Amino acid sequence: MRKKTKRKRSDWWRGLGAHVEETLRLFSEKGREDREWMVVQEFLRTLGVPVKRSDLKTPGQHDDVDVYFHEARFQNVERMEKGRRRNDEFRRFAERVRRARTIADLEVPRPDSTPMTAKEVLAEVVGSLTARKQRKLVNRAELDALVYVNIRGRHLYPAPGTIDDARTVDELGWRSVSALWPPYAMVISATDNAPVFLRERTRRVILRDGIPWET
Repeated sequence: MRKKTKRKRSDWWRGLGAHVEETLRLFSEKGREDREWMVVQEFLRTLGVPVKRSDLKTPGQHDDVDVYFHEARFQNVERMEKGRRRNDEFRRFAERVRRARTIADLEVPRPDSTPMTAKEVLAEVVGSLTARKQRKLVNRAELDALVYVNIRGRHLYPAPGTIDDARTVDELGWRSVSALWPPYAMVISATDNAPVFLRERTRRVILRDGIPWET
């Protein structure tokens, strides 16, 4: 029994180490395409849209489209706190894992979280899509913006079933604008030319059926 328990612990540590190394790769330039399609895949799964990896196409780095999904043309934008460096955060965590000898070495205090209303989320989306890079895009009317909200210490509450007023987003000129904030996804705005599956879910806030980022 002791040998089996020791082997399980050893397997767990190896699995954690492999996960950390793969995540470091994911956040590197080599992992860019994987990062792009993973966000779109999670968004579609949260909406309840059937998706296979083979359905997602990632073009070249200098294409305005990050991921094609059938007729959808997603331009991904990540929204984080100003000055935050996610890659540095994970490199520090990876170093902790490499140095750790016990589970206690990996323990961190549970962070506090402050509610964010749907109105505040829309403001974050607008802020993301009026940044310099997105503001320069001249073909926004042909693109489907997808904002991945990755803000620490905040959570959507209360989570409405629908979005009542999205005029500030409608006025940005995109074919459609959506947001992913696991476990929620929302289609905020969609023109008549947007893909049907987005138009059918416009103004809806949808809770993920299952564990977020579950493969």
